Amino acid sequence: MIKTIANLLTELKKNGIDLIDESVNVNHPGLTGDIYEGLTTKLLNKTIFKNFDLSIASGKIKNNKNELSSQIDCMLVVGKGESIPFTDKYIYHYSQVIAVIEVKKTLNKQQLIGSYENLKSIIKVSRSIDLDAEPYVMRLLKTSWEILTNTELPKRENLNLLPENMQFIYHTLLMEAFFPLRIVFGYFGYKSEYSLREGFVDLLNERIENNERKGFGIGSFPNLIICNNNSLIKSNGMPFAAPFQKNEFYWPILLSSNKTPLLHLLEFIWTRLSFKFGISSLIFDDELTNEYVHQFLDCKFDTDNKGNKGWSYFYHSFSKENLNVDKPVEKWEPVEINKNEFTIINILGSKGEIFYTDKLFIDFLKTNNCNLKELLNSLHTKKLIFYDEKSMKLSTSKCVTIFNKGKTYAGDDFNGMMTKWILNENQK
Repeated sequence: MIKTIANLLTELKKNGIDLIDESVNVNHPGLTGDIYEGLTTKLLNKTIFKNFDLSIASGKIKNNKNELSSQIDCMLVVGKGESIPFTDKYIYHYSQVIAVIEVKKTLNKQQLIGSYENLKSIIKVSRSIDLDAEPYVMRLLKTSWEILTNTELPKRENLNLLPENMQFIYHTLLMEAFFPLRIVFGYFGYKSEYSLREGFVDLLNERIENNERKGFGIGSFPNLIICNNNSLIKSNGMPFAAPFQKNEFYWPILLSSNKTPLLHLLEFIWTRLSFKFGISSLIFDDELTNEYVHQFLDCKFDTDNKGNKGWSYFYHSFSKENLNVDKPVEKWEPVEINKNEFTIINILGSKGEIFYTDKLFIDFLKTNNCNLKELLNSLHTKKLIFYDEKSMKLSTSKCVTIFNKGKTYAGDDFNGMMTKWILNENQK
């Protein structure tokens, strides 16, 4: 379904630009901006679901202190806003805002800086959390943490037991789940994935060299930057996720793509809506494939030689030619498991947790000549379990196992991917 809608939006965008070119000759920045904001509003109206009191508006965002954000081009909001007299603009409380979109006809360095600063005002208004987070925020945090770290989300009372960098990451992800999505939507400007990447890195380097680093941590990065057919995508697990690596710069925080930008837009918005309103995740994938993206910016939590704490970055430099090479589409498939792993997965499915001191479990290890450390490492690497020094439990939401062509497979069917894979295999 999502790819069908993305294709529709792409066609609507193309037709809209053609219509503007054919019928409008305006040499006024304000009116030109209104035209492209209007086209963006039309596109966004095609992305929202009925019966959830959702709408697209423009105006400002406020908090309980009546502090206001900068002017917002497009907002995806829930419920009614406060009308600004004699205008078509509205003021919404940040808790009503799903996503904020900065619209630019031509995205260049100055427009990128302006968009960045405007979107930072959203964070400033929302940062003073004066409401209890909705339950979906914690579910979103849990999902992103577990995808990125391959560990169970810690309880808040145990956060101080984590290393400092992981505590900082926890709070960063919590804010990511709480704040509205922040998106920059440029129609023209940077003409290639390469120039968009270079433009963002130049901006970041300029701020670092001028000692203007404040406000340029990963929490301030927009969730998505679109220009032409190219995108910079935030990998925060909501929904895009490149799991933490064993490299020094362990978090691949930004990815880039030169395909399907409107699909990426839909994935961000629909993920937030699916968590907030409990919409089935079956709306997302039509195929057992993953779009190929490029690593762009990795980061790590760091302390400089003056004792200042923050983020350090590593830029993956690609040539224009490398970025334009068509890579094969990645096919999704579950992991293969052996007989012992199959037994453990099924026990965990019924009991929920296995303690290493359990006599039946000890007997199982002896009878099957199974090494505990190797078993835990294998199941954890396959992203099927979380474990600590005392016990293990499933890391999946809806684990499914299946025998197919003499092999045994396991996977999480929370988004219906296992079901689709099984049906696909049966048709071969």
